[in-house]
Formats: sequence, structure tokens, C-alpha cells
Amino acid sequence: MAEHRALHHELLGETWAPPVAYRWMRYESPDPVGALRRASARLESEWRDARTAPGWACVRRRWRAADAAGMAAALTVARRLGYPS
Repeated sequence: MAEHRALHHELLGETWAPPVAYRWMRYESPDPVGALRRASARLESEWRDARTAPGWACVRRRWRAADAAGMAAALTVARRLGYPS
């Protein structure tokens, strides 16, 4: 969701709301893991296609930093709950 928002709203200036991303990734799919995998591949392709958009590098950097921070927070919670590293 956050990556979809960064690309479509922040970089490409499209109107965005969570339902847009849910529909885009076919969140209600009977194969949610497959839908997520396909959506991730499509997002990576869309990022490549948008490389010429002004501000691409800045938006991509911000997205990667936010993603890394979110992953670090999730790992901290997982460790506190007793999940192995």
C-alpha cells in the first residue's frame, strides 16, 4: 500500500486512496499470496517505467527509507514476541 501510494500519488500525482491500491492489487483474490506476488512484480515494473518522471530518485529513496524503518519496527516486535531472528 505504502509503495503504491509513493509511486502513484507522490511521484505520478494521481489521486490516491487505500481502496485504489486494494483494487489494483486485487486484494480480494482467492489467492492472496499470489495476488501480492503479482502486484509486487507489477509495482517494480511500474517503478522502472516511471524512472524519467521528475523527482523519481527522491521519491524512491523516501519509500525505501520508510520501508526499511517499517521492517525494523516489525522485526523488533517479532523479537519481543519471541520469534527467532
